[in-house]
Order: sequence, then C-alpha cells, then structure tokens
Amino acid sequence: MKFDNQQDSTNPYKTDFLSKIPSWLKILILKYWAAAAAVFFVGMGGAEIGLDWSQVGADDYWLAIELGLKFFIVLTFVLAFFMNYIVKMFGLMMHTSRNPIKKYLFITKRGFIGFVYNILYGFVVMIPVFFVTTYLSQNNVLPTLFGDDAAWGLDPLAMGLFYVLVDFVFMTIKTLLVGGYKRYKVYKINNAE
Repeated sequence: MKFDNQQDSTNPYKTDFLSKIPSWLKILILKYWAAAAAVFFVGMGGAEIGLDWSQVGADDYWLAIELGLKFFIVLTFVLAFFMNYIVKMFGLMMHTSRNPIKKYLFITKRGFIGFVYNILYGFVVMIPVFFVTTYLSQNNVLPTLFGDDAAWGLDPLAMGLFYVLVDFVFMTIKTLLVGGYKRYKVYKINNAE
C-alpha cells in the first residue's frame, strides 16, 4: 500500500492546483501583475533616469507635463517588455489544444517584431489608462495605497486594474472583428457559386 501512495504522488499525469485554474484567469493575473509591476518599477526607479517628481511644485505645470510624458514613454516601453517577455511567453508555454490561451493575448507574434507590436499596443492602451488614473487621482476619487507619491496617478494597483479593463475592451473589439471577418469569409465562399 505504501508503494501505491508513493507512486500516486509522483504520477506525471496527475493534475495539480494550477491546472484547475481557468486559462483566462491565469492570463488576467499575469497582465495585472505586469502592468502594476511596470508602474511600480518605473515609479520607484524613475529618479535614477530623470523622473524626479519631487522637483514639481504647485505652479510648475510645464515641468509636470514634461515629467508625465517621460514617465508615460518609459512606462510603455517597460510594460511592452513585461508583456512580450513574461506574459506572452508564459501564455504560449501554457497554450494547448485543450487550453487555448492564445485567444487571451492581443499580440502573439514572436521575436523582435512582436516586441515592436507590443510597444505600439502599449501606447494605444496606456493613453486612456494614464489619463483616466491621473484625472481620478487629481480629483481625489482614486484611493491609493502609496500615499502622496501617487499624486499623478502613479498608483500601481489602480493603473494595473485600469490596464486590465482597457485591455479587455480592446480584446473584445479584436474578437468581434476577427469573428466577423471569419464569418464574412465563410459567407463569401458559400455564395461564390
């Protein structure tokens, strides 16, 4: 009996805890983590690359805009890096015919061109995310866990949440467009006679 229990615990075909989690939830958590981590690392390490928010006073609007644009650009590049080399790679490793995770990734292209696509997609997604979180933070609507450092919408948890929501909207649009195009091709083939 002891031998049977030992054999069951080393069974390579036994399902584990992670296999019971739905694939959409795995990708959602990875995307949220990537967005929040990008904001956290750029916000924390921003002073080392010239993003020192302590220089901004109450009347320094142009300096705040300049720092905001720099932050936005650096954040988009870091986010594209995380999405391309962490989220997409984990998604492609977990993709099987029974567990189609590719449909939850907006960019599935590999290599450098996939990284460029992720940069472009990051700019498109981060525009509404950045401005919505900045607006909500300035009007004290957005609760922050990081205190006064999040005065310009730099809260990683909120930006991660808004990134996931905006990404969901873009994924829905992509799914509708791809589904419509496939139906159109089938319709065109069926009515070609």
